[in-house]
Amino acid sequence: MKPEGQSLPDALAFIADKIGSESRIDFEARFRDPAGSREIIQQLSYRASSVAIDPNRCQLSYRWHVEQDGRSLPDRDRTVELRLSKSISVQTIDQALADLNSAAGHPFTVEARPPAYAVHIARWDNAAGDNLYFRGKDMAMRVGDVAKHALELCDDKTKQAFRGR
Repeated sequence: MKPEGQSLPDALAFIADKIGSESRIDFEARFRDPAGSREIIQQLSYRASSVAIDPNRCQLSYRWHVEQDGRSLPDRDRTVELRLSKSISVQTIDQALADLNSAAGHPFTVEARPPAYAVHIARWDNAAGDNLYFRGKDMAMRVGDVAKHALELCDDKTKQAFRGR
């Protein structure tokens, strides 16, 4: 089914299914400071679980698990609110991590191996935005297209709510 034919619940369910079925993404990330004088190498592992959708709020939520150099960090509950999105793009995980570090005041360049990809959801209310991670570029592109369609449906839903007042 093409994204244009999907309802909002169907689009969000597709995204949730793909995030939940991605399982664990393992990679090595090399962070370099702008001067090139410092390099940090980390073994990272990302996994999303307990993915749920809420079409009424145009959002999806999940439990986020990160391991850094073999050590588990505290799990976090994450919520992606598509109605607060200003744009959606697909990036390499290198670019996504560099952008996250830059937003936090650490302008590192990043090289990750093996390659992985992020559907980056830029938000009006949060400079870092949200990232949904995938091993393959094709899957990230498919999820990105469906997320763009879901954003359009969220915008339409918001406009209808304002017109009804």
